Amino acid sequence: MRSDDVVNSVRSWMDEETYERIRARVSPLYRTAKYDVVQPVQNRLRFRRRLRETPEHRIDDRDVLIVAVDCLRNDHLSRAGYDRETTPFLDGLPGYSPNCVSAAPWTYSSVPSILTGQYPHNHGAAYDQELRNQSVNNPPATIRDDVYALPELLAKAGYDTYFASAIVTAELPLRGRFERSSVEHDAPADELVDGFLDWWDSTDESRFGYLQLGDLHSPLHRPANAPFGEVEDVPDVERWDFTTRTDPQEEFETYRRERIRLYDTVLRFVDEELRRLFDALAARSDLDDTLIVVTSDHGEEFWERVELERRHFHDPRGVYGTGHGHALVPEVLFVPLILAGGWEHATDELVSTTDIVPTVLSELGLDDDSLSTCDGVPIDRLPAERAVLSEEIAYGYDQQAVVRDSHLLIDSPHESESVVLNTDEDRLVEDPEIEAELRSFLTDDKHVGDPSTLDSRTQDQLADLGYL
Repeated sequence: MRSDDVVNSVRSWMDEETYERIRARVSPLYRTAKYDVVQPVQNRLRFRRRLRETPEHRIDDRDVLIVAVDCLRNDHLSRAGYDRETTPFLDGLPGYSPNCVSAAPWTYSSVPSILTGQYPHNHGAAYDQELRNQSVNNPPATIRDDVYALPELLAKAGYDTYFASAIVTAELPLRGRFERSSVEHDAPADELVDGFLDWWDSTDESRFGYLQLGDLHSPLHRPANAPFGEVEDVPDVERWDFTTRTDPQEEFETYRRERIRLYDTVLRFVDEELRRLFDALAARSDLDDTLIVVTSDHGEEFWERVELERRHFHDPRGVYGTGHGHALVPEVLFVPLILAGGWEHATDELVSTTDIVPTVLSELGLDDDSLSTCDGVPIDRLPAERAVLSEEIAYGYDQQAVVRDSHLLIDSPHESESVVLNTDEDRLVEDPEIEAELRSFLTDDKHVGDPSTLDSRTQDQLADLGYL
């Protein structure tokens, strides 16, 4: 029975003021119950139905953990040469690949690439129109039904699978793909780590866990410690400001400095929580037997390319140079990739977040034929002279990017705009031969899944994150 039916059934014997008071209380309770009880049951049923159709493979039974730190750009790791010691724990982990490109510039399309090994134009969690502007009326599609994600493949082999995220856009395209799934909106890393460890201790099966830590995503929250000095009391520093302008100049420079300081402070907190997570697995004697991946779904801009974006790429919101999701620029594309715990794969060569699934499955014993559905490849068998893609923006006209060697092509065919950057020297390149070579890797072949639906609670969460 709907909440309105409950209230209307007794409306006849109460006054209007009492009716409105009860309606205001019952309707939110019903929506909460639907989200917290009904939806998990629906997801579990869909998971069971899909599991019957999931192909079966014989694999090793080692535990697997993927941690994606939302909005973590690679060049803000202190081990990457950043001028603050933001990541002392991550700096000490082996298996670090410094040249990893995210398959998409926002969570919704990127996380499915991390968990399927496919680019968005293949896994289907993408838009089916050229012009995008986040709206409840035109949400992107979910993953295609005929694409099987890593948790499904491992569940078919007997694994217990667990998903937890502070960001709802990580969960939306993956509903029904994990046996246990939880969105803890805007929860800090310590709460997600605690919940993960509770699940870890609750099962005797082989385990696959996925954590999406949302601390670096707007709105930022100030941790108790301030290793880089107290963040100045700047208006709205927790949320994005100066998204459409950079004046008055002095006010902007202060905001920019403090916004970056707050980002770095939060990153240091996340680094400490990752240390606690690794220590907890070590205390359980599980660390050396677990394949652990630490990465990010995308990076974050801090006004590095305002004029370039304004000149070449339209954003219907008028946002240029901040955040993510609207431009395939290096600050958003390049993310860390660390393979630690029970393995130590690393390379200085160009890699993609689509390489994570085939690398994990290869380590678990799958042969090359079984990895043929992946766009990525195991990173210990990278091809020579490789190019990788990034695609599927959330705002503006569709873009694709190609990274090869030190060159990045950003192409927006609807706008007839393209730029080539030399990422080593951070400069524009005007060379028709280089552009033509990079353009040869682009594709028009695109497949999308079924449209997603956004309930009222999800809409509220998306609005809080700045997406709506």
